[in-house]
Amino acid sequence: MTQHHEGSFTTADKRVLYRQSWLPDADITAVVILIHGLAEHSGRYADLARYLNSAGYGVETFDLRGHGRSDGPRAMIRSYDEFMADVAQFRSLVTAEHPDRPLVIAGHSMGGHIVMGHLIRAPKGLAGAVLSGPALVAGDDLGAVTAALAPLIGRLAPRLRLTQLDATSICRDPAVVDRYLNDPLVFNGKISAGLGGALLAEMATFPNHYSRLDLPILLLHGTADKLASVDGSRQLEASATTADITAHYYEGWYHEVFNEPDHLVVYRDLVTWLDQVAGTAD
Repeated sequence: MTQHHEGSFTTADKRVLYRQSWLPDADITAVVILIHGLAEHSGRYADLARYLNSAGYGVETFDLRGHGRSDGPRAMIRSYDEFMADVAQFRSLVTAEHPDRPLVIAGHSMGGHIVMGHLIRAPKGLAGAVLSGPALVAGDDLGAVTAALAPLIGRLAPRLRLTQLDATSICRDPAVVDRYLNDPLVFNGKISAGLGGALLAEMATFPNHYSRLDLPILLLHGTADKLASVDGSRQLEASATTADITAHYYEGWYHEVFNEPDHLVVYRDLVTWLDQVAGTAD
């Protein structure tokens, strides 16, 4: 059985961010902090959370500022540091609530980008990290001109709306796409230049830090991902030579590997890895 809890926390700049958890009734083997992707919200990971609960893992997550039920203008930030501060604060809360449990941080898409930013800044104390379709290089659907100009435009006109995600690229299952498009908590408008520029500017610095990563990392990526190129995961795998990397590339799969038709394969791959780095495996 699963216990579902909802609540909120208030950031230093007075944003109220919605949080929720799924916890197993039995003893928790380890806790997974889950960071969702661009324009979506934490509730889209309920099925994954319940599956992890059945394997003994707790899931703690929150809606990023400007997303879902959290405060803030939609899909907009003033600085990447806002995301970093929010994740650091949430991690501190979760650590205080589960002081004796191993902690794994996981992120999908932009959430994977944010997790990488956090790993670069605060890698200590984590049993491992999971990156699902991480946005580590610009996706195929982001035009070269937009990618080049977004950081500059983001500084000069952060509220300008630049581009919109192609929902048909998230998953090969039409039912998942339909639910996404009709989910009132999903933002289907254009992404602000402030957010896009901050992500791209930070992304450009990531490769400089890969060689210093030294914790277990699980990469999960569809090879036909048009929103977050698989090249980013392959580059990380090749460059992070001191990290213990396990990579699963799913041939022909789209962006949301946790929602693809054969997603139970990914669920099992994730639990197998969790058992090895934070669980009960010998």
